[in-house]
Amino acid sequence: ITTRSSITGISMLLKFRPLPSSLSRDAAPARRFSSESGHSNAQLPKGAAYIQFSNRRRNALSLESLRSIKSQILSANTNQQGKLTLLPDFKREMLPSKGEITSSKFSWLFDSNEWRKSREGLPTVLVISTEGPVFSSGHDLAELKGKSKEEITETFDLCAEVMSLVRRAPQVVVTRVQGLATAAGAQLVSTSDLAVALSSASFGTPGVKIGLYCTTPGVAVGRVLPHKSAFQMLATGGTLSAQTALQQGMISEVVEASGDSVKDLERLDAAIVQLATEITASAGQVQALGKWAFWTQLGIQGEETEGGGDGMADAVKWAGQVMARNSQLDDAKEGFAAFLEKRKPSWKT
Repeated sequence: ITTRSSITGISMLLKFRPLPSSLSRDAAPARRFSSESGHSNAQLPKGAAYIQFSNRRRNALSLESLRSIKSQILSANTNQQGKLTLLPDFKREMLPSKGEITSSKFSWLFDSNEWRKSREGLPTVLVISTEGPVFSSGHDLAELKGKSKEEITETFDLCAEVMSLVRRAPQVVVTRVQGLATAAGAQLVSTSDLAVALSSASFGTPGVKIGLYCTTPGVAVGRVLPHKSAFQMLATGGTLSAQTALQQGMISEVVEASGDSVKDLERLDAAIVQLATEITASAGQVQALGKWAFWTQLGIQGEETEGGGDGMADAVKWAGQVMARNSQLDDAKEGFAAFLEKRKPSWKT
């Protein structure tokens, strides 16, 4: 049994630290992505790939784990020629005019030929997964203990960079949550585009209980949960059940757990495969443009707009410009034709 939620009412854009200039094609790792899991998960459909990490410290986001996640995301967005493509900043002025598309650094997002040159063969969906009873317990406290301020700052900077990569990846990023997700683990779930969890999973920000307030996890958690719910979780160090997390918008789907761990994980994997199959049935370029536009329009707020209010009038106007660009993509033309001819579309990207 699975439950999905239509998430609405998110009022703010999650604003990440800009990616450093070191994220160039030279930084692209040699490792290639795979739809086959190194863990016990099911094989994903064509066009989807896993991002995996695990360790004996309850899948803590240690420096090693963070570096691994970063490497895998970069690899999944680097073509065979070594070109790395990530989404533009989530600012409405990044939408190029029609005459500027070919000269834009992000022409691959707005031009079908450039997309094929830059992203042919790269996945449309990324699934972040771990193994064991805990999804992720957050930062590795044993690793942080005794570190200097500079070394701890390096860890948090790398974590912020990984979260930014999750958002700036052109793929739909899904977290597979089989158990407890706390602190930076809850941050990772909240940052992802979609999250599927077992009903036995739970989510928390317990840092206040050990004297280290979950300030950075609160950035992501506070943008997907109602503000008072998020603050209560931060201030008390309490947890949310999967069902409550679904109802309040932290996750997008719950898979009912039966108590049989093997069967429960099979059901969770089946839900992940189904979701990935539904997403990869659409065109990759359209999904990427839609993801960028969605997170960008959430940042169009009333105080920054001509129309005032909650910014909806300006956001709708800007979104119409994005749809006009979308309509000129090869996949939109193919989709229109297939609909009128009553046939299945043959996507170009």
